[in-house]
Amino acid sequence: MSLILLSFLGAVSLHSLFVVALPIAFTAFYMYEKNEEEIDALMTDIRSFGCKLKAVISNKLAKPKKG
Repeated sequence: MSLILLSFLGAVSLHSLFVVALPIAFTAFYMYEKNEEEIDALMTDIRSFGCKLKAVISNKLAKPKKG
């Protein structure tokens, strides 16, 4: 994964990255400020779903197979 990220960063000029990333960063902060409660609730739901999924996978991997 890190090699893919490094190859992407090497292929894109720093100026282009700055021109794209700066407006996205400010837009993200603005959108979070406007919809803070909804985004926080969504992130809580996602985290809860992730924890449940992790527990299900852990239980399936931990149980010995019968047969």
